[in-house]
Amino acid sequence: CGVPYHACNSYIQKLLAKGYKVAICEQMSEPKAGKMVEREVIRVITPGTITQELMLDNTKNNYILCAYKNGDTLGLSYTDITTGLFEVEYKEGEVAQLFSDTICRICPSEVIANEEAAQMYENLPVYKLGSFPKVERYYDWAFGWERCDGNLRKQFMDNYLKVYELEDKKAAAISAGALIEYSIRERKKHGSLLWLLDKTKTSMGARKFRYIFDHPLQSSQKINERLDRVEYLYKNVVIRDQLTDCLANISDIERLAGKVAYGNIDPQDLLSMKRSLKTIPSLKKVLSQVECLKPLNDKISGFEELTKLLSDAISPDASRVLKEGGYIRRGFNSELDSLRNIKQDAEEWIRQLEEEEREKTGIKNLKIVSNRVYGYYIEVNKKDSDRIPLSYRRKQTVANNERYITEDLKILEDRIAGADEKAIKLEAIIFDQLKNHLLTEVDELMQTADAISDVDVLNAMANVARMYNFVRPTISDEVEEIEIVGGRHPVVEYFLKNSTFIANDTFLNSKDDRIMIITGPNMAGKSTYMRQVALITFMAHIGCFVPAKEAKIAITDRIFTRVGASDDLAFGQSTFMVEMSEVATILANATPKSLIVLDEIGRGTATFDGLSIAWSVVEYLSKKLPAKTLFATHYHELTGLEGELEGVKNYKILVKEMDDEVVFLRKIARGGANKSFGIEVARLAGLPTTVLTRAKEILRQLESFNKQIDVKLLGLQPVEKRNDDKLMKQVFGIIKDVDPNRLSPMAAFELLVDLSNKIKEEK
Repeated sequence: CGVPYHACNSYIQKLLAKGYKVAICEQMSEPKAGKMVEREVIRVITPGTITQELMLDNTKNNYILCAYKNGDTLGLSYTDITTGLFEVEYKEGEVAQLFSDTICRICPSEVIANEEAAQMYENLPVYKLGSFPKVERYYDWAFGWERCDGNLRKQFMDNYLKVYELEDKKAAAISAGALIEYSIRERKKHGSLLWLLDKTKTSMGARKFRYIFDHPLQSSQKINERLDRVEYLYKNVVIRDQLTDCLANISDIERLAGKVAYGNIDPQDLLSMKRSLKTIPSLKKVLSQVECLKPLNDKISGFEELTKLLSDAISPDASRVLKEGGYIRRGFNSELDSLRNIKQDAEEWIRQLEEEEREKTGIKNLKIVSNRVYGYYIEVNKKDSDRIPLSYRRKQTVANNERYITEDLKILEDRIAGADEKAIKLEAIIFDQLKNHLLTEVDELMQTADAISDVDVLNAMANVARMYNFVRPTISDEVEEIEIVGGRHPVVEYFLKNSTFIANDTFLNSKDDRIMIITGPNMAGKSTYMRQVALITFMAHIGCFVPAKEAKIAITDRIFTRVGASDDLAFGQSTFMVEMSEVATILANATPKSLIVLDEIGRGTATFDGLSIAWSVVEYLSKKLPAKTLFATHYHELTGLEGELEGVKNYKILVKEMDDEVVFLRKIARGGANKSFGIEVARLAGLPTTVLTRAKEILRQLESFNKQIDVKLLGLQPVEKRNDDKLMKQVFGIIKDVDPNRLSPMAAFELLVDLSNKIKEEK
């Protein structure tokens, strides 16, 4: 239903209070004459997954609880997703008391469970007497061990069982894994890369796109074959539009074929299939004009005979209900038509018999009527009952009328009813024959559906590339670098709408430029920049055009990230522990062909501990694991590694200082930032002036101390010799990497200022 958008929270609150889930839909396209406005479900809100403050009681946690019971073991897990709190409990034996105590203590707003736990919950006295929410029986597969184990490994770490002491508490782990599954499934797709790229027109195309999205390619031949097809459609708008129109008229043939195979297809499904098959000749005609799509066109059958059969056999008014008949088209079977004619002719026969009985009895208001319970009968008013012939047999007495049956009417009734029953049975036989014939077509239908879904995906990729100004990347076994000119973050750019996204270049290889140390203040755009490099690399590997002016992408086996993306549920364990476990996984599994994205390593512990860890990780990547790496950090000491470690280069996000104000330019340039601008960012956040002033005093003292120890930390050379060598290597390295043709006047000025400051600081 539609509600006033400005008052939607009150409506949502009422629904959530009653235990309902609420799907939020929004208009996704502008109104156009003659076209339906596109709408999508952008978010699903449940009582336990509310994040809007206006809908929450700020004085208490908003818990969602998941229960898993298996025999005499019970696992409970609950979370408040607004705070990140996540708890698990486990019990063997008498588990009812734990269950009861837990729900009384946390008062969850939503409860999900497997069947066994749900039954127990509903029988708890506290549930029957209290005002706790109804339980939702969640999917059985969500409580499968492999699924839950995979969820927990992905969310936390491979050794989570040991870290969180769950090795002998499997029921608790299953409960936690199922709760993560539920939270993930209730989150919105809106705003993700998949949401942005998936512009497919068919359900089977959407599934194929998701499959392609989840299975990036490693073969440069297969990637470029897909890119060739996307490029052709990208350049040929007429073909692309024709394909879009055809695909919009095709139903989910894949699932319809599955219904045929399982024997649960119904008449309306066959109407959908018929409409889809009627579109296929037009689709094949368009595809026949495209040489690179010929292999797909060859896999798509014409189904002319099947289309005609369905058109002839299925009534356009058919419903899904088989028992009432009427779904086989008139003219398809002569015997069926004859039986139906009997039923249709019955009205005239009844009318004639009614006239005869009126003349015979002289009762002018005599009527022959019928209902489902008593069939046909003659109805007369009670005042005329003395004129009823002896041949009439009383069938029923009602308030003012008497109802009778005669031998002639009984014969006619049997004839009509028999014809109706025979017609329904004959229709069922015909439909079964039709389904048996369709079984012989299942393989071809599946093959056709698969090819159409491929066409849908390719056409969607081409449409997206044209819509968002993407370009074809160069990707091959010969390309060893990741070189991006004017790269953009596709999702961030989309949501900026009228604002201009600041594009940035990237150059990484397996030699001198394999580790980018990126410095700059918070909010300046470091994370966005690193993520866009990862996304562009990923998009190239699924054969998609990318958001850039130019892009050369080396074949990459895996993309490893440590950017805090999974810290929203802190399983009672420090974030730093999770961070270190993820870094350990990366260093253990990355290869020289991997792309590594590391953001603020070591920030979760003491300064020198964190700096030492970050420094050591960079050294390890330089000396033992030559993977392409983006390494964002606030530890400016790490900028000293350029010139000392092979493959390390410094980059910074440019900012402009004006009268104690900071302007983020969102542009990346060679060199290291000389400070984090943390105090300036704190000012933007509204910290008191006295706090900011004192922070500056403390910072000056710490920087003075830090300069004394900075150059000694490396321990690679004598201090005097190292200073000059380091400065020379850094300056020469920066100048060597600069391409004047790509340097804007502002960037050139910033580069000159940076070099000048470096020389002054060292001297």
